[in-house]
Amino acid sequence: MTTRPEFAEIVPIFGCLSQIVSVFTYKEDLDFRLVCEQVSHHPPVSAFHAESEDFQFYGNIHPRLKFWGKSLEIKPEGTLTVHLLKHKEVYSWTNVHCCVHNIIIGKLWFEQVSLSYLSSN
Repeated sequence: MTTRPEFAEIVPIFGCLSQIVSVFTYKEDLDFRLVCEQVSHHPPVSAFHAESEDFQFYGNIHPRLKFWGKSLEIKPEGTLTVHLLKHKEVYSWTNVHCCVHNIIIGKLWFEQVSLSYLSSN
């Protein structure tokens, strides 16, 4: 069972979509807001936006999983972007594809199998 932090308040954006769209409004002393949405279930696509006086962080993630018998390949496709407002800098990057080996038997190990591309202004 998943539990949310006690400092978060979940407020549905649209009444008809209350199961998939939620706004997390945090206490003022933590000084940021986060909005998350499960855009699609099949295929799974998630989007988010977090902001404060210091930053804006947003992106989308479209994970693709492949089971190869003894290993699991994970491709979290999508782009993440952070704006550092005080420094007027913007960074965008892609997630690294990875593989988890020996998930059934043997010594479990993790491998990054792609490059992450980072761009900035």
